Amino acid sequence: MNYKVEYNNLYSALIQYAQMRQFSMAECAKLECTNAPNSDVGIRQSNTENTQENTTESIGAVAPRKHKFSERNFLLENGVSDQTASEYINLRKTKKKPITEKVIRLVLSQAKKANISNERAFEIIVAKGWDSFNATWNWQQINDELNQLNQSEQPKQSTPAPQNLKTVKGAW
Repeated sequence: MNYKVEYNNLYSALIQYAQMRQFSMAECAKLECTNAPNSDVGIRQSNTENTQENTTESIGAVAPRKHKFSERNFLLENGVSDQTASEYINLRKTKKKPITEKVIRLVLSQAKKANISNERAFEIIVAKGWDSFNATWNWQQINDELNQLNQSEQPKQSTPAPQNLKTVKGAW
């Protein structure tokens, strides 16, 4: 492609247009371009330049990508088991609720206020189907039920057999 640019005319038109109106850059880009010289004349106008442009612009330094937030890792780092983290993530996704660091931090702070573990707060959220957790909500009953469930799931420990018994001859 060939372009004919009359720099002096373009510059003066741009200055004149900018002084007349102060609008958006999109409107400033709508400057009227000068027409090509008449083919009758045969002599090119002064201050013109024919250019053929093939530009490839390389974008400079790209901003480093932000570290993608991993809700699972964040939950695990804050004392939530893998199973409870999975159940919580599935619950939020089913409800189409985003899981952000801020959402999880709010639950962690409320768990601290309620004086329960982070694990227990997320277990309560999953068991109740809540979006979040608040220390002032009615969560104590489900907490008691979860305690009973955990106790019944743990195998009862029997007294271990004594080790290193000496056999006494003729004792029996």
